[in-house]
Amino acid sequence: MSLSGTIVSLLVAAILVSVAAATETVEAGNGTPVEIGEVIPAENLQIVKEPGRYGLGPGLPGSHYAVVGDLLIRINAETGAVQSIIRKVQEKRR
Repeated sequence: MSLSGTIVSLLVAAILVSVAAATETVEAGNGTPVEIGEVIPAENLQIVKEPGRYGLGPGLPGSHYAVVGDLLIRINAETGAVQSIIRKVQEKRR
């Protein structure tokens, strides 16, 4: 598979996870339920300080990337509410 084909496959997978998360609760690997709009307790989150290590660009203004269990998510910087569920991750990279 070419690099562009791999990128397209990853984007489709991310979209499918986001669509599924928009309609139901997704359980993180640590058992924490994650739902769009829900505020995840801070003790269950790891804020991503280097998005590039996860293959991400800079965060959107007003939001942070975070990991909860085995899920990479985007949260509102002020409220901590989940804005999107991006994908599962194999390991936390900080």
